[in-house]
Amino acid sequence: MVHSVLEMAPVVGFAIVCLAHPGTLASLVDGKGSFLPLYREPPLQSLTVATVLLLCALFGAAPYAIELAASIRVRESAQERERRNSASSSRYR
Repeated sequence: MVHSVLEMAPVVGFAIVCLAHPGTLASLVDGKGSFLPLYREPPLQSLTVATVLLLCALFGAAPYAIELAASIRVRESAQERERRNSASSSRYR
């Protein structure tokens, strides 16, 4: 499930931006728009930029961390089962 959420995140983000700025999307579709990087007027506050970057890092890294923890648990339980199986099979020999 984590992978499907991560795959959809860019698409959903693009859709949100398009919904928030329909005029800009229309100008890009018409060919009148530009992809040139320009400074925003008025510029965003530093707190806003820091908050967005922090949330992107958090929600980008959190699913990977959860998946890593689950993978480590599965590997450790598999190793424990293997140790128990090898110990029990050596008793009956």
